[in-house]
Amino acid sequence: MRNVLTNWAGHGLNVVVLFFLTPLIIDTLGKTQYGVWSTVIMLTGYLGVLDIGIRGSTGRYIIYHIGRGDADGVNSVVRTSLGFFSVTGVVMMLAAALLGIVAPGWFKGLPADLAGLFPLLVPLLALNTWMAAVSVIYSNVLAGHDRFDLTQGVNVAVLLARSLGTVLVLIYGGGLIMLALVTVMANVLGLVGNYLLAHRIYRPLHDWPPMIDRARLKQLFGFGIPTFVSTVALRIINQTDLLLIGLLLGVSLVTLYSVSAMLILYSWAFLELIVGTMFPPIQRAAARGEMGQVRWLVLRMARLTAFCGIPVYIGFIIFGHEFIGLWVPTLGSQAADAATVLSVLAAARLVALFSEGHGHALQSVGIVRTPAALSVAEALLNLTISLVLVMVFGWGLVGIATGTLGAIVVMRGLVMPLYTFGKLEIMPLQYIRQIFVPAVLTATSFAAASWAILMLLPQGTWSVFFLKVLLALAAYGLISLLLLVSGSERRQVASSFGRLLGRRRVAKQEDAVDMVEQCN
Repeated sequence: MRNVLTNWAGHGLNVVVLFFLTPLIIDTLGKTQYGVWSTVIMLTGYLGVLDIGIRGSTGRYIIYHIGRGDADGVNSVVRTSLGFFSVTGVVMMLAAALLGIVAPGWFKGLPADLAGLFPLLVPLLALNTWMAAVSVIYSNVLAGHDRFDLTQGVNVAVLLARSLGTVLVLIYGGGLIMLALVTVMANVLGLVGNYLLAHRIYRPLHDWPPMIDRARLKQLFGFGIPTFVSTVALRIINQTDLLLIGLLLGVSLVTLYSVSAMLILYSWAFLELIVGTMFPPIQRAAARGEMGQVRWLVLRMARLTAFCGIPVYIGFIIFGHEFIGLWVPTLGSQAADAATVLSVLAAARLVALFSEGHGHALQSVGIVRTPAALSVAEALLNLTISLVLVMVFGWGLVGIATGTLGAIVVMRGLVMPLYTFGKLEIMPLQYIRQIFVPAVLTATSFAAASWAILMLLPQGTWSVFFLKVLLALAAYGLISLLLLVSGSERRQVASSFGRLLGRRRVAKQEDAVDMVEQCN
């Protein structure tokens, strides 16, 4: 729980910065420039797949060897990964240079002056992608020791540096190239921080010189290639929406969709922090052959993600229109379109809650190929539905979002859970009784309460909006306590509060005794 709260605190700061910085960026750059910025970030994100899954497999094997106390194994994985990324870094920069030349001709309504920025902008952000991959090697060493507090400390430093730099660039009119330079320099700080902390926490770490150990690389590829397939699929699911909008509907509409998609992705990252925090214990339990512990952790993770995800995504559906209108007033009447997109994407994430973390759980027991294939199937289904709804039925932005919803309902709502239950020997009826039914009842009740609050109170000011949110959260606390939180969990929470109050009472008594002694 400490690690979850630490990660949430770090990510919560990201959300606070996002809240204040996004309207400033859109207002200063304008919808078209912001759309270009989002599009280039999406394009360079695709270059990250050139690691062929090695990034993901590196984390798995670093944690695995740390769990077994195998320092030689850890060092072999780290050095081989560094050697591999040294090679792929060159390939990535060459690909970025080519992409910067040819990509401007792909997008509808791209002004000539902004098209001229691509040859420099794309390589700069590609360099940023490469540094992030290298930095993950060292953050995985920290994760293997459950030092998420340190990884979040580095992330916070990077966030503050990037945010301060961004504000200065916007104030002094630096433009997109300067924004890219600020992003790169902030990630240099992150790479150096993770490197130094990893060496301090894990003294046996020896990462120099980088090397290509063929046997180790073959092992990393064995796990990494299916992970690579999954990564490509997730890129299609999470980022191709923006590409399709730029190609089919125009770059200026990328901003409109990006505002809603950003809220979804940042909120989903909260839940992924839970999964990321629980993955090392699941990995260690699987390495010891303790499958009962693995199943217990998977069910615990499912209940926790449902508990945390329901108020967020029901809240987006109910309060999304009012929030976007207040948050980004520049959108004007288009805030309603952004809110519709947000509602569809939020509904998709509500469905995805029921399989969040299943892929990681399967990876922990060595099952990677089938989850990768399911991710590819979801990506292709997503792309197909989106293209049909946009090109045949003319649904526009809503069609793109509905493609995401349809694919998630089929693959993450049905196929992935059933497959995971079979492989981990989790009884479906047990999951339905303990997780699904309580979560659905909680979500339905909370939606009704939130709708009543929305209807009873007026709209138009931040103070009233935050009052609605507070009332809704209070209602959710009561609803979830009655319907979603188990009896044992309620007793555990009550016991924790009781011990906390007891310690405070004892402390006050000791302070009183000290005061009496001092007076005497």
